[in-house]
Amino acid sequence: MTPTAARGFERMLAAASDEGAQWRTSREEKGWRLRSTAALPALEAGDGSVHHLWNAAGSAHHRAGRPWTEAAAHADACGLLMHAAGGGILHGSVSGAQVLYTAEVDTAVLFSTRLRWLTHALDRLTPDWQAWAEILSFGAPVGGHTTFEGMRLASAHGVRGSLLRGELAAASSAGPVELG
Repeated sequence: MTPTAARGFERMLAAASDEGAQWRTSREEKGWRLRSTAALPALEAGDGSVHHLWNAAGSAHHRAGRPWTEAAAHADACGLLMHAAGGGILHGSVSGAQVLYTAEVDTAVLFSTRLRWLTHALDRLTPDWQAWAEILSFGAPVGGHTTFEGMRLASAHGVRGSLLRGELAAASSAGPVELG
C-alpha cells in the first residue's frame, strides 16, 4: 500500500471511529488490511489462504474446502479472500443486496459498507455529475455510480471501478488490481 493509500485508510478508520465504530476484527496480511465492526471469523484453506465473509446479518459462515464463489452464493455475502502468497479477491454479493463501496487510491482498492466513511479516504472529492443527473432523472444513480467520482457501489455489471452483482477485484502480489 502506498503512503497515500495508507493515509486514506487511516482517515477512513478515524471517521468510522468518530461515529462510534468499534473494531472486532483486525487483520493485516501481505498487502491486505481488514477492519470490521462485526466479528468475522477467518476460514483458512489448505493452501494457506484466508477468507472472510459478511452479509447484512454480520459474519457469514461456510464450510471449509468449498470455493469462495459457492460460499458467497450460499450466504449472499461479500468477502475478502487473501491468498497466502499475496494478492487476493474482494467480491460483492451475488444478489447485489449487500452494500459495498470501493475507491481506487493509487494501486489500492479501499472498501467500506458506508460511503460516508470511504469519502475520507480520498484527498479530494469531486462530484459525479452523471450520478447526480441519474438521481434527478431516476431517483438514484445507476450502474454502480455514487455521488462522488472514483467511488462506486460494489454491485452492477461491467463498470470499471465498481463491484456489482457477483463482481470482484483481484489483486496479485506483482501487479495492479483487476476489476471484473
